[in-house]
Amino acid sequence: MKILQIANGDFFSTYGGGQVYVKTLVDEMINQGLDVTVFSFVNKKSAVSIQKQNYRGIDLYEIYQKDEEVIKALIKQISPDIIHIHAEKAMISKISKELSIPNVVTAHHGGIVCPAGTLMNCKDEICHVPVSHQHCLGCVLRNTKTGLFWYPILKKFPVSFRLKVGIFLSKLPFIYFVTPIMSSDLYIEYKKKEWNAIIENTDTMIAPSYAIADSMILNGFPEEKIKIVPHGIQS
Repeated sequence: MKILQIANGDFFSTYGGGQVYVKTLVDEMINQGLDVTVFSFVNKKSAVSIQKQNYRGIDLYEIYQKDEEVIKALIKQISPDIIHIHAEKAMISKISKELSIPNVVTAHHGGIVCPAGTLMNCKDEICHVPVSHQHCLGCVLRNTKTGLFWYPILKKFPVSFRLKVGIFLSKLPFIYFVTPIMSSDLYIEYKKKEWNAIIENTDTMIAPSYAIADSMILNGFPEEKIKIVPHGIQS
């Protein structure tokens, strides 16, 4: 079986647990002699969009530009039997569905569903409501400087108006304070669309906890497609 692993960002980064998790997983697959290829999304400028590397005898592709058609063509060329997705979940699951390749998505934290990234509400309690502009605006604003100060004012305006302002600002150079605050609804909308694409195109979802699995189900993901696999080792 040929396995394509989509790394959680830069494969060689040790910045977060997700990166270490994927590298450890790939190392063990190599140790077991499995046929594995890795896509690593690298956040730096390059003269080429994709560069092929060799990592411990396997092919590792460093991707510098997230061009969907180029990535799709490369996946088609590699022709894996299954794709294990840790990053760019909406795009890669869509490509895998179009190419009729089974896929598994691993969620590393609540940010796969939660626009604020924490799966916690403004009272620092686990969130038990579905994603919406009404429920999520305060939590997203909480993550921006002075955001909660503006929350009572912003929530008085219709969502449609707030989205129009966010779209307008996205076309302008970044304005400190103003852009992140006034783009909060645009980010919530983006997260909802991304999550809907994941629901539509994912064959199996691995959730690292029951709380995250419950949130996925609350937000429309089919329960029968979810497998709960705690990350790390239980003692």
